[in-house]
Amino acid sequence: MGTAQKVTFIWKQPDSTFSLNNHVAKIIAKGPYSGLLVQPTSPASMKLDLTAGYAFSIEGVKIEEQGDVKEEFVEISPAHPTRQRKDLVIMRHQYIADVTVPAGNPATYHVLTGVVPGDDITEAEPPYGDMQEYDIPLAEIWVPGGAVAITESEIRNLRRTPTTAELADIVAEALYLSVGNFAFEGWDPSAQQPQPNLNLLISAGRGLLCGRVNTSLDEYILTTLRPREVLRPDTDPGPTNDPDYGKVAENLTLHQQPDYPSKLRLTITTTTNTYTQTINILGLNEVGDEILEQVEISQGTNDEQTYETVTTWSEVAQEGIDCPPIDGTFIVITDKPVHYIYAVGTPTGVPHFRAEMNPAYEPKCEELLIAIVETDETGIISIDDLSLSALVPYLDDMSDQCDGARKTFYLDALPVPDSEWVILDGLVLMKDEPHGKGYSLNGKELILGANVPAPDGVNTYFYAKYMRHN
Repeated sequence: MGTAQKVTFIWKQPDSTFSLNNHVAKIIAKGPYSGLLVQPTSPASMKLDLTAGYAFSIEGVKIEEQGDVKEEFVEISPAHPTRQRKDLVIMRHQYIADVTVPAGNPATYHVLTGVVPGDDITEAEPPYGDMQEYDIPLAEIWVPGGAVAITESEIRNLRRTPTTAELADIVAEALYLSVGNFAFEGWDPSAQQPQPNLNLLISAGRGLLCGRVNTSLDEYILTTLRPREVLRPDTDPGPTNDPDYGKVAENLTLHQQPDYPSKLRLTITTTTNTYTQTINILGLNEVGDEILEQVEISQGTNDEQTYETVTTWSEVAQEGIDCPPIDGTFIVITDKPVHYIYAVGTPTGVPHFRAEMNPAYEPKCEELLIAIVETDETGIISIDDLSLSALVPYLDDMSDQCDGARKTFYLDALPVPDSEWVILDGLVLMKDEPHGKGYSLNGKELILGANVPAPDGVNTYFYAKYMRHN
């Protein structure tokens, strides 16, 4: 004959509360969940107070103090004259199924007194081994030698037990800080056909966003990509009836400012004259710093070429484009729409996707950069589908940001701390090198040291390899 079988719920069982508690005890951890903080009295004494709060016992019984419990709570035994002792304040409760038990079957509070070390160098230990089955530890009390009162600095309240939602947050944070955001599968971007158009398709997939699994079951159509816009047209005369409007001339004013931080594309068209000049552009970059960039122009007669700025401009100063004039030479200026495509986690576990235009944008915890897309006037012209696997090194090429003067650069994504490896023309740069020959990193901002020459952009190879949090 085998061991006796126990069935928790039996038809018309007389003590249904015991069975219910037994079920709760299997899914809710014992311990204090909220409040029940041990505090010193005022004025301080060897007695202690307790705040309102609630706990669950090992049997699944909820015990709630609806108001603060004052000095009748517990009292600490006299201190040793010279040596520290560590006591333990506990709540004790055992469920009793008997109608004669006083209403509420109340919990009681006790102090388990610790052992005083036998010498002055041994560390005192709290008496966890003296706890009984029905005890819930609330706080450690570090009793100094000779103490006549317990102050706040001598009370170590134990961590309150997290609820299911809080525990999910703890696990999510641990996952995010250890492995970052990544995709398990899918979330591949592609241009919607037929082209040209500005719609981006993102395939169904799954990923970890801020430590939580997000799943998309259907293809997502992103319709917010921006076309390239003319910031200064080449019409002559222009809307202002200025005969030089559109022509290369001193102190050009943009017809309109960029709607988002953008590099500028300058298309120069010559007729009967060559044009070999330096165009100076003054304005604000993507983080609002004032920048003066020089664009070197060199082309022959009856020629059209496009030049691109290194700086990403958020604003160009009024009449901030200085072009030495030559008759019969025209300039048209456009922006360069570059879209940073993010998967964004939601509490529902179904992600959405969005396009960010600012390269200096700092992603939030729930955002993962999945692609970089460039457009022109009519459609998508390039898609950089980024590596989305967990902790796979990402190669961030910053060569096109080099202009011989710039020493501050912006990474595409946030690196996992101390995971980056920075290379400048074959030389490995050290982080925070004390002689100014390395680099510093603040979020996505990478700054070259004082003694690192600004890379000139001519045959420059400058990149960072790192693991991405976003």
